[in-house]
Amino acid sequence: MSKATLLIVEDDGILALLLQNILRRQGYAVAGPLPSGEEAIAFLANRSVDLILMDIELAGAINGITAAAIIHETMDIPIIFLTGFSRDQLQKEAKDGKPYGYLGKPVVEQQLFSTVESALHRHSLKF
Repeated sequence: MSKATLLIVEDDGILALLLQNILRRQGYAVAGPLPSGEEAIAFLANRSVDLILMDIELAGAINGITAAAIIHETMDIPIIFLTGFSRDQLQKEAKDGKPYGYLGKPVVEQQLFSTVESALHRHSLKF
């Protein structure tokens, strides 16, 4: 059985490449990385993925929370938020994006794997 395809939406190019390398080593197919919510939405109009790793603070006109809300309007894709911030207000706003998890930056490799696996499993149980 092949592993899932994950989309990375992260405007920090170095972190995006690090995530991409870590996930590929674990056998995941990786789409992206894309630096903005607008690009992620456009990408998903023609392609499908199994899970999205989405930075909350992105380049472009819309942040990751808004992009996630737009994606959830038409697609059933689990999203894990990445954030370098622990502001309470930001996390309250992030709930509107219906995340399957949160990962703080810097991302710890083992937490990345367990959060991704948990989100994919939880999403597979939906009916």
